[in-house]
Parts: sequence; structure tokens; C-alpha cells
Amino acid sequence: MSVIRKQKGFALLGIVAVVFIVLALTSAILFTVAAQTKKTEVWEMKYERQRLSLLARSAIYMTAEAFANVDDKELDEKLRQSLSTGEIKTYRPGTTNPDGDMNDSLELTVSGNYGNLVRIKATANTSDGTTKVALSGIYDKDRKKIVRWVTDND
Repeated sequence: MSVIRKQKGFALLGIVAVVFIVLALTSAILFTVAAQTKKTEVWEMKYERQRLSLLARSAIYMTAEAFANVDDKELDEKLRQSLSTGEIKTYRPGTTNPDGDMNDSLELTVSGNYGNLVRIKATANTSDGTTKVALSGIYDKDRKKIVRWVTDND
């Protein structure tokens, strides 16, 4: 007992040690929660990008399939006309209201200034504009298929 009375601040040292341990545990827990939240956000962004990439790729494939059924002269005439861009609204499965908040947009651009090659570019955006995927497919009029894929993301 006489040793404790002679050491001033001995009780304060114990309180500081306990507070330090509690703060260390709390910060470790908060760090773990923040890391898991970040992992979930990254996973959701990858899912959105993959979904939009599939949407853009499907639009390019459908356009290439339509081009395969058109005569080359008719295709060249259509490409010379300025009817090369358009916007298509797409909807997620399960949405009942086409004017709802979950609409994604798909912009399709076709340019044919590459000789026998036609560039089909599809840009897919989420409705809130946070995620954007732009893909291009180079369509060969002779072989009637997509011969090259290009990612146009910034």
C-alpha cells in the first residue's frame, strides 16, 4: 500500500491504458467495416460495368446481324446518309414502368469510312450517369461478321 501512495498518477496510468485499448479495438472494428464496405462497392461497380458491357455488345451483335442481311450497296447508301446515330432506351428486367428511375440508355453510332470495314459503337449508361461503358465492334462487310473489338472507355 505504501508503494501505491508514493507513486503519484498510478491510477491515471491504468485508466489511460484501458482507454487506449478500447480505442484501439474500436478503430480496428471500424477499419474492418470500412474495408468490407469498400469491397462491396467495388463488386457492385464491376457488376454494373459487366451488365452495361453485355448490353453494348449485344446491341453491336444485333446491328452486325442486321447488316449481314442487307446488300452492300444498300448498306453503303445508308451509311452515306446522316442516319448514323440514335438513342435506345433499355429497361432492367422486373421493371413495370418504362418511365421509371431504373432506365439505362444505349447510344448506337455507325460509321463506315473504313473501306470494307464499318465501325459500330455502342455507349451504355446507367440512368443516374454514374457508370458508362463504350464499346466498338469493327464489322467486315466481306466476311459479314465482327472482326475486332475496341474498348472506348476514358
